[in-house]
Order: sequence, then C-alpha cells, then structure tokens
Amino acid sequence: MNDLENHAQLPVKAGVTYPLAKYTHPLKQLDIQIIYDSMIQDDNVLLLVIFGSTVNMVCHSNSDIDIYVELRDYNNIPAIPDNVLSDVDLIYDISKTSGIYRSIDRDGIILFDRR
Repeated sequence: MNDLENHAQLPVKAGVTYPLAKYTHPLKQLDIQIIYDSMIQDDNVLLLVIFGSTVNMVCHSNSDIDIYVELRDYNNIPAIPDNVLSDVDLIYDISKTSGIYRSIDRDGIILFDRR
C-alpha cells in the first residue's frame, strides 16, 4: 500500500483535506472526505484504505468507491454516511492471501493507520 510511484497526482477539490487526496480521482474526493471524516472519528476503525478505480485513471462519475478497513471489532461494522452520493464497496475481514487483498496491497492508498 502507498506505493505512490505508480499513482498519478491529480487536482484536489476545494474543501478536501484528507491525507494523500492528490492520489484520488477528483470526481470522488468530496465523498471520500465525508467517509474519511466519519471513519477517523470511529475508534473501531484501525485502517482506512482507498483502492480500485478511485485511485487510477479509469474512474468515472458512476464508479463506486472501494474501501478496505481493518477493525478492532468486526461485529461493529462502520456505516457509510447518508450524504455520500457514490456507491461504496466496503471490504473488511478478508484473507491476506486473497486476490482482492493483493490488489489492495499493491494499489491501495492508506488514509489512516492506527494499528
């Protein structure tokens, strides 16, 4: 995660302050900001990673936001705020040997890590 050499730097929209925003697609930055603000306040969320089309140049207005989280308690899954306009695919509790985890590990952008 955070191998930033392979990621393009993109313009950051006004009001977007989350770490490494310049590596996420501007079409999704405002929604990611809302998600980030919610998750950073949730002590159950240990790790927040953005991956998939949001961190590469194939993102478009109908793309979903792919998020991977690691949690203290997997019985308490965080909710995505209602004011997020994009569809969100929240991934958690997956095997570190799975293909999706390898993709996250290769291309993901860590927004915070409290592990």
